[in-house]
Amino acid sequence: MKTVTKFGERFKQLRLELNLSQEDIALKLGIDVSSVNRYEKNKREPEYATLLKIAAFFDVSIDYLLGGTENRKRL
Repeated sequence: MKTVTKFGERFKQLRLELNLSQEDIALKLGIDVSSVNRYEKNKREPEYATLLKIAAFFDVSIDYLLGGTENRKRL
């Protein structure tokens, strides 16, 4: 059985691939740095509107962010 990756792990991976700090991504997404930190530590999940912003920013599907697929492509 495949293990589903948690949102925070995917979010952090995508941020690091672009060499962005938590402060950088918070500014680009219009969210608090503390929220970014909590997302990455899987202590909090983003609201739907923020999830949409994150998917659009990284150009990935919401399914990918939530661990439902390994395919990053947005439809």
